[in-house]
Amino acid sequence: MQDIVRLVVSRINADANLVAKHFAIRMVHEASGDAFWLAFNLTLGDVRQRYESAHPQEDWKYTLRIRFLPRSIHELVQKDPATFQYYYDQVKYDFINSSVESTDADLAIQLGCLEMRRFFKHMPQVALTKKSNFDFLEREVGFNKFIPQSILEMAKTRKLKSSILSFFKQFASLVKMPA
Repeated sequence: MQDIVRLVVSRINADANLVAKHFAIRMVHEASGDAFWLAFNLTLGDVRQRYESAHPQEDWKYTLRIRFLPRSIHELVQKDPATFQYYYDQVKYDFINSSVESTDADLAIQLGCLEMRRFFKHMPQVALTKKSNFDFLEREVGFNKFIPQSILEMAKTRKLKSSILSFFKQFASLVKMPA
């Protein structure tokens, strides 16, 4: 597994030997939800024997994920922005695709608005105050790229839109800080 991790990480980062220690392969059986982190010393034969004997190979999903973080996330941003971006995308994907019943809806919407601000970094501050721009964002891009579906389903449309507008106005003036 270690060689596979290094090979894939080398496509993300030039110095795969330095950053491969942060990554691991996780296999998930979609139907049952069983998930396993694969040890670096396993071979493909070991994986097939240990895990794929219980379920057919095509039922497993393999993902390269960041599993081991450095002591300081700021250090990761400084030393390896590509790995930090990979980690950011991983956390965002997990958040958007999880069912977050225990998460405060306002917090989820705030995080979504921060991500909208990052995604539309060149958008003028007042752009979302125009109904046509807001409707375009909802229709063409979709709020589900920024806010978990479970929150979108729970919230009333009018309250959701007013919350998004309110939070987006708060975050509109934010600028990216230098790394």
